[in-house]
Amino acid sequence: MQQQQLGCYYVITANKRKSEILSYPTFEKAEIAYYEKYLANSDCNIVLTHIQNPDFEQISMAYSNYILAMHAFFDDYRSLLADRIVDSLREERYYQFIKLFRIYNYDVRSHFENMSLEVDRIKTCSKNPRISRNHINKWIKEIKVRIIRWRDETIAFGNRMHRVSLDSRFKNWLVGTRIERLAKAVSEGQNVLRNKNYR
Repeated sequence: MQQQQLGCYYVITANKRKSEILSYPTFEKAEIAYYEKYLANSDCNIVLTHIQNPDFEQISMAYSNYILAMHAFFDDYRSLLADRIVDSLREERYYQFIKLFRIYNYDVRSHFENMSLEVDRIKTCSKNPRISRNHINKWIKEIKVRIIRWRDETIAFGNRMHRVSLDSRFKNWLVGTRIERLAKAVSEGQNVLRNKNYR
């Protein structure tokens, strides 16, 4: 997700690929941007809103259908997808297992890209004296909590798949190769965030 400028008038745009929050200092500028985006992006959902004291979590909750990185929804989705992956492995539906795992791995990478954009936004916001340091610290803490949750859930998901694969060499190999790919995606995402030094 991307955000630009500072102000209390927001144009929120979302499609299947990304979401974007643009802020403007006046209604007139926001309205012009809204109509330009509307004319240029027929495949996007677009909303113009006014938020006096913006907070990322509140914006995410209020406009979750526009913000594709809505964390609670994404966590639930990831959990349901993990259940389907384990079930397909248990039922020896290997094609479905591979297909669903590929989606899961792609979503992991996408989620870390969104978190990386959030970290960039935190750095920009932290330079603005109008934004409370408490809000910045709360945002940083929320990202750290999500990273820990990802790590723990990834380990639990890997363990679940491993337990199901113990009865077959083929399943064991199939799960082992997928866990390596997942671990690589999570590790790369964590390294990108660590290198941004957002603490």
